[in-house]
Amino acid sequence: MSCFVNGKGYGWDSLRISFLGNPDVIGVTSLNYEETQEKTNLYGTGNRPVERAEGKVECKGGIKLYPSEIMNIQKAAGGKSLIQIPPFDIVVTFNNGVEPPTSDTLRCCQFTKNARAFSNGDNENAQELELVIGKIEWNS
Repeated sequence: MSCFVNGKGYGWDSLRISFLGNPDVIGVTSLNYEETQEKTNLYGTGNRPVERAEGKVECKGGIKLYPSEIMNIQKAAGGKSLIQIPPFDIVVTFNNGVEPPTSDTLRCCQFTKNARAFSNGDNENAQELELVIGKIEWNS
Protein backbone atom coordinates (compact mmCIF):
# COMPACT_ATOMS: atom_id res chain seq x y z
CA MET A 1 0.00 0.00 0.00
CA SER A 2 1.37 3.42 -1.00
CA CYS A 3 1.85 6.18 1.57
CA PHE A 4 0.70 8.81 -0.94
CA VAL A 5 -2.38 9.05 -3.11
CA ASN A 6 -0.61 10.54 -6.14
CA GLY A 7 3.04 9.87 -5.41
CA LYS A 8 5.69 12.58 -5.08
CA GLY A 9 4.76 16.19 -5.78
CA TYR A 10 6.80 18.89 -7.48
CA GLY A 11 8.88 21.18 -5.30
CA TRP A 12 11.68 23.68 -5.78
CA ASP A 13 14.17 20.80 -5.77
CA SER A 14 12.44 19.21 -8.78
CA LEU A 15 12.91 22.26 -11.06
CA ARG A 16 15.63 22.84 -13.63
CA ILE A 17 15.76 26.28 -15.22
CA SER A 18 17.73 26.92 -18.40
CA PHE A 19 18.20 30.03 -20.53
CA LEU A 20 20.76 32.04 -22.50
CA GLY A 21 22.91 28.99 -23.20
CA ASN A 22 23.10 27.83 -19.58
CA PRO A 23 21.38 24.42 -19.24
CA ASP A 24 21.14 24.61 -15.44
CA VAL A 25 20.89 28.12 -14.00
CA ILE A 26 21.43 27.62 -10.26
CA GLY A 27 21.50 31.21 -8.99
CA VAL A 28 17.69 31.50 -9.06
CA THR A 29 15.80 31.95 -5.79
CA SER A 30 12.32 32.36 -7.29
CA LEU A 31 10.55 32.31 -10.62
CA ASN A 32 6.98 33.23 -11.50
CA TYR A 33 5.08 33.48 -14.77
CA GLU A 34 1.48 33.80 -15.84
CA GLU A 35 -0.79 34.47 -18.77
CA THR A 36 -4.03 36.40 -18.54
CA GLN A 37 -6.77 37.13 -21.02
CA GLU A 38 -9.47 39.75 -20.82
CA LYS A 39 -12.95 38.23 -21.16
CA THR A 40 -16.09 40.34 -21.28
CA ASN A 41 -19.74 39.36 -21.27
CA LEU A 42 -21.78 40.94 -24.07
CA TYR A 43 -25.45 41.66 -23.52
CA GLY A 44 -28.43 41.77 -25.85
CA THR A 45 -32.06 41.73 -24.86
CA GLY A 46 -32.82 40.65 -21.32
CA ASN A 47 -30.45 40.74 -18.39
CA ARG A 48 -28.15 37.81 -19.24
CA PRO A 49 -25.08 37.75 -21.48
CA VAL A 50 -25.64 36.45 -24.98
CA GLU A 51 -21.99 36.26 -26.05
CA ARG A 52 -18.52 36.63 -24.65
CA ALA A 53 -15.70 38.62 -26.19
CA GLU A 54 -12.08 37.70 -25.63
CA GLY A 55 -9.27 40.23 -25.61
CA LYS A 56 -5.52 39.94 -25.90
CA VAL A 57 -3.47 37.35 -24.05
CA GLU A 58 -0.78 38.92 -21.88
CA CYS A 59 2.21 37.00 -20.52
CA LYS A 60 4.48 38.28 -17.79
CA GLY A 61 6.70 37.04 -15.03
CA GLY A 62 9.66 37.64 -12.82
CA ILE A 63 12.84 35.98 -11.73
CA LYS A 64 14.94 36.53 -8.62
CA LEU A 65 18.66 36.03 -9.19
CA TYR A 66 21.79 36.28 -7.10
CA PRO A 67 24.08 39.14 -8.21
CA SER A 68 26.74 36.63 -9.31
CA GLU A 69 24.23 35.03 -11.69
CA ILE A 70 23.27 38.44 -13.09
CA MET A 71 26.94 39.27 -13.66
CA ASN A 72 27.47 35.90 -15.41
CA ILE A 73 24.51 36.64 -17.71
CA GLN A 74 25.89 40.07 -18.54
CA LYS A 75 29.39 38.70 -19.19
CA ALA A 76 27.92 36.07 -21.54
CA ALA A 77 26.02 38.89 -23.31
CA GLY A 78 29.23 40.81 -23.97
CA GLY A 79 28.86 43.18 -21.02
CA LYS A 80 25.45 44.46 -22.10
CA SER A 81 22.83 45.78 -19.74
CA LEU A 82 20.12 43.21 -19.04
CA ILE A 83 17.60 45.34 -20.94
CA GLN A 84 19.79 45.21 -24.07
CA ILE A 85 19.81 41.42 -24.28
CA PRO A 86 17.77 40.22 -27.30
CA PRO A 87 14.70 38.02 -26.71
CA PHE A 88 15.48 34.58 -25.32
CA ASP A 89 13.60 31.47 -24.19
CA ILE A 90 13.45 30.11 -20.65
CA VAL A 91 12.77 26.39 -20.21
CA VAL A 92 11.46 25.26 -16.83
CA THR A 93 11.64 21.47 -16.48
CA PHE A 94 9.78 19.64 -13.73
CA ASN A 95 11.22 16.26 -12.74
CA ASN A 96 10.14 14.63 -9.49
CA GLY A 97 11.80 11.30 -10.29
CA VAL A 98 8.43 9.52 -10.45
CA GLU A 99 6.50 11.03 -13.36
CA PRO A 100 8.04 11.65 -16.79
CA PRO A 101 9.69 15.10 -16.91
CA THR A 102 7.61 17.92 -18.35
CA SER A 103 8.55 21.48 -19.26
CA ASP A 104 7.03 24.92 -19.59
CA THR A 105 8.72 27.08 -22.22
CA LEU A 106 8.64 30.85 -21.86
CA ARG A 107 9.17 32.24 -25.36
CA CYS A 108 10.72 35.57 -26.37
CA CYS A 109 11.56 36.76 -22.84
CA GLN A 110 13.27 40.05 -22.09
CA PHE A 111 14.29 41.76 -18.89
CA THR A 112 12.51 45.08 -18.29
CA LYS A 113 15.07 46.52 -15.88
CA ASN A 114 18.71 46.32 -14.93
CA ALA A 115 19.21 46.99 -11.22
CA ARG A 116 21.23 46.22 -8.14
CA ALA A 117 20.08 46.70 -4.56
CA PHE A 118 22.09 45.91 -1.47
CA SER A 119 21.37 46.56 2.18
CA ASN A 120 23.16 46.10 5.46
CA GLY A 121 22.35 42.77 7.06
CA ASP A 122 21.00 41.25 3.86
CA ASN A 123 23.29 38.34 3.11
CA GLU A 124 21.25 37.00 0.19
CA ASN A 125 21.03 40.20 -1.92
CA ALA A 126 19.04 38.39 -4.63
CA GLN A 127 17.58 40.81 -7.18
CA GLU A 128 13.95 40.65 -8.39
CA LEU A 129 13.78 41.25 -12.14
CA GLU A 130 10.60 41.58 -14.17
CA LEU A 131 10.23 39.70 -17.44
CA VAL A 132 8.09 40.45 -20.46
CA ILE A 133 7.17 37.15 -22.12
CA GLY A 134 5.92 36.66 -25.66
CA LYS A 135 4.20 33.31 -25.18
CA ILE A 136 4.04 30.48 -22.64
CA GLU A 137 3.96 26.91 -23.88
CA TRP A 138 2.54 24.93 -20.96
CA ASN A 139 3.58 21.29 -20.53
CA SER A 140 5.54 21.42 -23.78
